Amino acid sequence: MPLLSRLYNVIVDRTREWRIRDVVRELRRTEPSRATILPLVVRLRDAWGNTGWSADLGFLEAVVVEGLESSGPFLECGAGLSTVILGVIAERKGAVVWSLEQDERWSLAMRARLVALGLGNVHIVYAPLEIKDGAAWYAFDDSSMPRAFPTIFCDGPSVRRSQWPEAVYRGWRTPLVAELRRRGISFGSIVLDDADDRRCGALIDAWRHEGLLADRVETQFGPHVVARQPLVEPTTRDVPS
Repeated sequence: MPLLSRLYNVIVDRTREWRIRDVVRELRRTEPSRATILPLVVRLRDAWGNTGWSADLGFLEAVVVEGLESSGPFLECGAGLSTVILGVIAERKGAVVWSLEQDERWSLAMRARLVALGLGNVHIVYAPLEIKDGAAWYAFDDSSMPRAFPTIFCDGPSVRRSQWPEAVYRGWRTPLVAELRRRGISFGSIVLDDADDRRCGALIDAWRHEGLLADRVETQFGPHVVARQPLVEPTTRDVPS
């Protein structure tokens, strides 16, 4: 690569990092509400770049709303822009974020970025995909993780048709619920990005079959899925007189 091109790329990268740090500083200072945080999220997404792979604004809005309402800790499937946003929100609560990432190079890059931003409450877990019971899912050690997550944000893994057998490709992110239950990790709700993926309908059906209340949510920025555990009605007993 010519010297001028390398120099240009360095300037672009440093400018992007400065912009990201500036917005994160504002996020830390601003009042923690949807109205004040969401405009900063829009700016952060623009500064982040790579919008083709970044989470949709509709999903990021849900990250803000659900993150503000939940006490944490939080679990993420797929590390990226949402990790930084959620890390800042969780930081205010003294909560932690655990983020599973299938790409080793990206997991290292994200760890470095979080260190630069001073977000020590976020744990990036490198978790390569493996096939288990005919589906692709993250392989990782959960021994140091919390056993309950009120809210889970799912923007991964990436399961491409070119890399996996057709049946595995169709399974997409469906294994999340079964894997959590197998590991003995409880949860309250799941917010899933990429609801416009053709595989999402089958995922919703599968999660409903597993007992969740799962629905596609339409927003002006794009759709996402919210799945929640059903409310358990208290058992009434006759009180002796």
